[in-house]
Amino acid sequence: MSEDMDEWPQKESMKGGKQFYNGKVHYGLLVRFLRTRVGENWDQIYHEVRERIPSDLLQHQQWVEWFVVVKVERRPEGLLDLRHQKYLITDTSQEHEFSTYRYSEFYVDPDTNLLVRVADRPSQRATKGMDAAELRAYRKEEEQERLGYLRSKKEAEQRSQEWVEFTLKKHNEKD
Repeated sequence: MSEDMDEWPQKESMKGGKQFYNGKVHYGLLVRFLRTRVGENWDQIYHEVRERIPSDLLQHQQWVEWFVVVKVERRPEGLLDLRHQKYLITDTSQEHEFSTYRYSEFYVDPDTNLLVRVADRPSQRATKGMDAAELRAYRKEEEQERLGYLRSKKEAEQRSQEWVEFTLKKHNEKD
């Protein structure tokens, strides 16, 4: 890319969210690969990742560390990410202060050198665990609430319009 900022593109698409390096690298594939290798030795995984990186992109191999915290130290307070100097969130069911904690989907266990995946946050969906009848009733109630809201909104708009007409009529009577 040119050093002159005037020659840079004015706009860039936001569509390629899981791609970088002009679309030559699709990091969704890396994440999917890492998810299949959880519990395996990190050195072997990293070696395989490096083998799969195209040779012209080898200088960009540090992007693997965007997804995997490699340098971890076990402390009484938890696992410390030595690169960012923040503790890793390993219990996603609790709230954490992001000034001292950091979330990463993967990290390398400092004792075993195995790739570990942090569990996803527990689902907050209201419908989780409902059977078909409960879900149908929930959706029906949801629809009734939505229709009630739309009705009240329409009535409020109608009253507002009536008020405008009334005030215009009164104003015209004064003239």
